[in-house]
Amino acid sequence: KDIDIQRHILILFIRDYLENPDILIGLCDPHAYDQFGTMPSFKGKLTKEEIKAVSEWVYDTFEDVGFK
Repeated sequence: KDIDIQRHILILFIRDYLENPDILIGLCDPHAYDQFGTMPSFKGKLTKEEIKAVSEWVYDTFEDVGFK
């Protein structure tokens, strides 16, 4: 299904972003970057399994939230 493919791709994006945060691919409001900067990397701080679990949780929790 398309929704399964979309979920998989977005979870891969989140997993990568947690380890390699970058303002160029981030989805935050520009003012958030101005005020807080780019988030720190979780590389080496969480296991691959934890990164996967967090990524799935983020997607599943915020899937239907309309951010502005």
